[in-house]
Formats: sequence, structure tokens, C-alpha cells
Amino acid sequence: MPKYKCVAAPKIVEIDSNRGYDSAAKSFADLINAEAVDGWKFYAMENLAIVRKPGCLMALLGMFLGQKENIVNVNMLIFVKE
Repeated sequence: MPKYKCVAAPKIVEIDSNRGYDSAAKSFADLINAEAVDGWKFYAMENLAIVRKPGCLMALLGMFLGQKENIVNVNMLIFVKE
């Protein structure tokens, strides 16, 4: 039965102004390669919406300010191991 692990991908990949977009792709590939060890293989990248509900104080303030939970989208790198 396969096992899976998920790793949050960076939201932003920074590059120096004198480097091309290939360097951003390489740093992303480096992250994947760093996790693809000990039998883990890259499987997919999926978007996961995470709902962060406000704490007690923010919930009270939100009633007056109209704020509710905060939704954040995170790219998850999925690895599989047989």
C-alpha cells in the first residue's frame, strides 16, 4: 500500500534581477529533489484551501468590522512511497 507525504511549496520564489526565470525553476526543482529521497518520489502538486478561523478577540472585532475567517491557498507537493 503506498504512503503519501505533503510538503508546502513556497508561495513566492525570489530571483536576483540579473538571473533569468530558469533560476526560479531550478530552485523549485531543488526543493522537490531535497524531498525526493529515501524512496519518496514526486507525485503531483495540488492546491489546498486552508480556512483559518479567527480567535476569540478577532471574532468579537469581526462582528463589528465585518471580518470572518481567512482563506489561504497553499500549493502542496505530494510525494509517494511504495
